[in-house]
Amino acid sequence: MAVGVPQGIYRHWAIQADATLTKLIEKGLDKDLRIIREQSGNFGKYIKQDKDIGVLDPKWAYEIGYPSKITAQLTDLDATSTTGILTFSGYLFGQAITSDYVSKIIRTDTILQNIKSTYLAQQVKVTALNGLTATVQKYGGTTLAAESSASTWEVVSSPYADNQDVEDPTNLEQKLLECTTQRISGTLELTETALNMDYELYGDPFEHEYRAKLIQLNNEQNKAFVQSLPYHDGTAYRTGLYTAKSTLCGLQYWPLKVQADQANTGIYVSSAGAKLSYKQLCNLAWQLENSENADFNSGKWAIVVNPMTRRYMQDYFEMFRMLPAEKKQIGWAVESLMLDNGKEMGIITDWYVDPGECYMLNTDDISWGYFKGGHPKKHNIAVQSGTYYRWQVTWHIYGLKIGKPRHIGKIYGLPRTYTG
Repeated sequence: MAVGVPQGIYRHWAIQADATLTKLIEKGLDKDLRIIREQSGNFGKYIKQDKDIGVLDPKWAYEIGYPSKITAQLTDLDATSTTGILTFSGYLFGQAITSDYVSKIIRTDTILQNIKSTYLAQQVKVTALNGLTATVQKYGGTTLAAESSASTWEVVSSPYADNQDVEDPTNLEQKLLECTTQRISGTLELTETALNMDYELYGDPFEHEYRAKLIQLNNEQNKAFVQSLPYHDGTAYRTGLYTAKSTLCGLQYWPLKVQADQANTGIYVSSAGAKLSYKQLCNLAWQLENSENADFNSGKWAIVVNPMTRRYMQDYFEMFRMLPAEKKQIGWAVESLMLDNGKEMGIITDWYVDPGECYMLNTDDISWGYFKGGHPKKHNIAVQSGTYYRWQVTWHIYGLKIGKPRHIGKIYGLPRTYTG
């Protein structure tokens, strides 16, 4: 055995191992990284590892479910305020409204409801649908009032008679989303002298340096999960098909894409320097649920913030908290929030999240994975001298894959310092 080679399991790194042994070492690397990831407590700990893929532009189908609300304006009432014209506008299915989109949720006999400024409901039934307008008549004994501007109408139902044939079958429109890949890589070097030193702080010099390198690279991956933006060529974001040094589509990227596709300031909110408040979080959840059809009854929803921002959350309802007299501990930890929509959300803190930003998301909807053949591995690097050794640690990943990116809410413009 060469001078200075460690005697533990990591000794295999310092020799040319056969193929079987190399696979065992790589499995060990994978396991070590999983342990480090679990211990780190960062955002990356809470998202799923997906299957391996073999393309540089991973794609998946994305669809927006049938909406229950539509923007419309009621005008042209007749003399008895019995019939009128409903003109549709705004967005549907995440896109500018079209007649095809309208026909997916509205047909003849569809009943819609709007709450007037007098707080009384008005309901109409569609008697004829013509593109982006519909002829309607009052329904359910309600009274109609013309509108001076568009408002939100709820699609109540589309009743059928027993002997009525099904008409106008519909289907959801699917779109393709894509993310990017990134290689995580680092080099480890130890001299023969360093390998033979007797250190009091740690036993095996190689194992110590090896673990430090894994922690460094794992931190780089965690940063990429949060902060990374894909390569941009000056015109558009590009995948690994266009550059040899591709970078991930991190969490920071997806709200930017969503807002570029169709802006919604209800889920992309400027705090304008004000500290994060409980009411802001409640409003963000309400917008996700009501304007983007987010389902808070499925998945694991969480609020992701920097530890500095979490300090503000620790202050919520402080005056109403009490500690029992027998308790010897002072203080408390806020681990979740119950919002005013009745949904409890966990709090994930990550130093790599910008202190000025806060995310609300479903961790079950977010994943990453390895490029095929890109699991963690080591390479011995040839050197000119026999008095030092070099190894490369490397792996190749893709992400972030987000099933429903419009269900990520973001508050930005928060203070970056805590004032108490």
